[in-house]
Amino acid sequence: MRVTLTDDGCAYEGDTTPAPGVFDIEVENKTSHFANFTLSALPAGNTVEDVAGDGFRMRGAGGARTGPHESNVMHVNESGGRFVIGCWVHNSAVAAQSENPGPPAAYYLVPVELEVR
Repeated sequence: MRVTLTDDGCAYEGDTTPAPGVFDIEVENKTSHFANFTLSALPAGNTVEDVAGDGFRMRGAGGARTGPHESNVMHVNESGGRFVIGCWVHNSAVAAQSENPGPPAAYYLVPVELEVR
C-alpha cells in the first residue's frame, strides 16, 4: 500500500481491503513542500465524495510526516471500518510538525476508500 503526493495531487495504489490489525502504508512526497499524510475514519453513511472538504473534522486513525522529496511509513492498527487518506501540503517544517498547523497550503483527499474487514 502506497500513497504518493505530487504537484498534481495525491494518489493511492494497493489493497483497498486490508485485514484488521496492524498494517503499514508507505507515503512518498515528490514535491518541494513539507507534507502530512493522514488516514481518517469515514463517517457512517458517507462516501469519499461526501467528505471531500471535511478533512479537519474526521477522526484520525494514522498519520505520517515528510519533508520535501522524502518518504515515510504510516503505521496503522485498526480492527475495522471505512477510511480515507488525506494529503496535507505545508509551506514550512514548523507547520507540518505542529499539532495545530493552521490551514494547509493545499489539501488533497485521495478518491479511494479503504475498508478494513
